[in-house]
Amino acid sequence: MSDSSILIVTTSFPQMHDGSEAAGSFVYDFALELSKHTDVTVMFPSLTSFQKKENDSFLVIGFKVNKLPLSTLKIYKPIDFLNIIKTIRCGNVTIKSIVSEKKITHIFALWVLP
Repeated sequence: MSDSSILIVTTSFPQMHDGSEAAGSFVYDFALELSKHTDVTVMFPSLTSFQKKENDSFLVIGFKVNKLPLSTLKIYKPIDFLNIIKTIRCGNVTIKSIVSEKKITHIFALWVLP
């Protein structure tokens, strides 16, 4: 392994491996391939907080959000707007924690807010 450490931040990661997480299959394959060359951590929103080693290859961290899928949240709905803000804040805290703990050298943000 090299001295680099990569964090992948995504909204889509397969939990059931049934293809239902949209781009999640790509993210899984991408992380698996990268993990052959360096330390990889994948972070994504989940209905529960957890950490686990995936396929003995890379670390997966789910950070808790109130509602999924995020794509159904509407910025003009007050309760959804609050959920969006909470998701961004919790994601930010989680990223800062991972970066300081694991000495991340690169971040791939496979996540875009409309």
